[in-house]
Amino acid sequence: MSPSTSKKETQAFLGTIGFWRMHVPEYSQIVSPLYLVTCKENSFQWGPEQQQAFTQIKQITHVEDKVQRMPPCKYLGLQIAARTIVPQKLEIECNPKTLADLHSLCGSLNWVRPWLGLTNEDLDCLFNLLKGERELVSPRELTPEAKTAIEKVQKALSERQAHRCEPNIPFQFIVLGKPPHLHGLIFQWIEGQRDSLLIIEWVFLSHQRSKTIIEPQELIAQLIWKARVRVCELAGCDFTCIHLRVKLSKEGRNSPKRLTKEMFEHLLHSNASLQLSLDSYRGQISVHAPSHKLLNEEFYLIPREKRSWRPLKALTVFTDTSGASHKSVMTWRNPQTQRWEADVEFVEGSPQVAELAAVVRAFEKFSEPINLVTNSAYVAGVVSRAEQAVLKEIDNEHLFRLLSKLIYLISHREHPFCVMHVRSHTDWPGEIAEGNHQADSLAAPVENARLPDILQQAKLSHQQYHQNVPGLIRQFQLTWSQARAIVATCPNCQVQAMPSMGQAVVERAHQTLKQVLARQNSTTVWMSPHEKLCKAMFTINFLNCSFENMSPPVVHHFNSGNQFKLSQSPPVMIRDPETWGTKGPYELVTWGRGYACVATPSGPRWIPQKWVKPFVPKNPAPAEGDKREVAVASKRRCRRMEEKESS
Repeated sequence: MSPSTSKKETQAFLGTIGFWRMHVPEYSQIVSPLYLVTCKENSFQWGPEQQQAFTQIKQITHVEDKVQRMPPCKYLGLQIAARTIVPQKLEIECNPKTLADLHSLCGSLNWVRPWLGLTNEDLDCLFNLLKGERELVSPRELTPEAKTAIEKVQKALSERQAHRCEPNIPFQFIVLGKPPHLHGLIFQWIEGQRDSLLIIEWVFLSHQRSKTIIEPQELIAQLIWKARVRVCELAGCDFTCIHLRVKLSKEGRNSPKRLTKEMFEHLLHSNASLQLSLDSYRGQISVHAPSHKLLNEEFYLIPREKRSWRPLKALTVFTDTSGASHKSVMTWRNPQTQRWEADVEFVEGSPQVAELAAVVRAFEKFSEPINLVTNSAYVAGVVSRAEQAVLKEIDNEHLFRLLSKLIYLISHREHPFCVMHVRSHTDWPGEIAEGNHQADSLAAPVENARLPDILQQAKLSHQQYHQNVPGLIRQFQLTWSQARAIVATCPNCQVQAMPSMGQAVVERAHQTLKQVLARQNSTTVWMSPHEKLCKAMFTINFLNCSFENMSPPVVHHFNSGNQFKLSQSPPVMIRDPETWGTKGPYELVTWGRGYACVATPSGPRWIPQKWVKPFVPKNPAPAEGDKREVAVASKRRCRRMEEKESS
């Protein structure tokens, strides 16, 4: 390289050596004389200072001993021959003992992957060993699968290679593998040669996916985008052809359901990720590939989804959940009876997980076409992307099982479905708002249930318990005509409401119990037999009453005498655990199954329920209806005492 003879040559020289700016200490001071001759104000004069700067920077950037003029050349860990490129000799630690050793091994293998074609599937067992204890010196032991993977890597190091590109041959890209382990190949194809395939570089996706659920179309889009960026870095151009070896069924190469141009256009129009990855692409997209043994892999894809973008003329299922009650609800209107039916389960976890469980039960129960309406945007998004999706491994085992089951049910479904997201807690008219309100009422806790007015409360209560007319009048302060209309319009209740006999359920009232169980059957489908019986007995004893006595049977029973009158804090006698003597009476604060709390002079005291018994006074006060009998008995005693004194 000779000294410059003009400003233009000096500027070109400075542009060439500008690459070394970050690697040469005091670079700006060394080349400052050269910048002086390029100024517009100064005329070109090449003096001793410029010659010294030129010689010094030339010696730094151009060491003759390091110039490699004949192949093979070694550059950045690669050995470049006349036509091929292979990694330089790589020492592989075949028996890593700690996390640090294993991480170093995986880093080395990850570096040589683009030239050897080591896929994520090949190295998956090694990458998974990085999980576990976080200490760098924590022990690691290779599994048999990991040892097999290392042997495969050693074989690839000795047999596989990449090629140097031909400047006059266009670049092409092909997507290979099977979901979820898709990968791609940047190559050149030279017709007429013995081996027409020139492998330029392999392209792989990240081992750790960013999304929990991802569609195969998104994986293809990520590969295409990554390959286009890479070929632009390598050669400053784009691909002339992108090959997608896609089929629509698993029958093989001769399947009539192979991907056609029209089907690919539909796939492209319905997937935003593919549209973005092919933005400004001017080349061809082919479903065929050049004839070569490395390019014969096909992967299965479904461009026509089971999910419908428009609502179907089919059954509509509403789902909802509540974080307070942990209820997972799905409800639907029976097409034959036009009555609402429900499936309710208690699911621990977040509201999104509980609603996802309801959606899974809906797909398990209904194999026919359905419309799925949910007020969770998260669930609607998951369902819309679940068909043939790839699931990322997550720590939450319950959520992982639900997502796996959802993907399986939707992927193996025969009939279409439509998922719809709606706003919750609206008071709009129509079937959608009514169904969403029905699901919301079933999911919400009792204290949070939204009830517009007293009459509507009475209707909803009767739908749940089917109490009689006097019971509705007493509970909701309705008029006789309003309560009578509610019972008369109920399809499960008799036209004439049967009044209660004013007593608790006994053997001779089994028929009454059977009638209540039959009326409540539509709202107790998901309950156990014991829960159904408890609900029916609660209705008979606590809600039903008669016009002769507007109190329910339980109140009438315990108000028959002063000894059994209900008290807010009834007096009780207790056994002292220290002296084993009986003490009291004390006020009963609360009690339950096996325990009780009483108010003692020293404060509240918790004791076993078996140590508590009611306090019954020796001379109880007479009942209100027994005053005449008491007066007669008093006169009788006075007469006897007078007779004794006179005698």
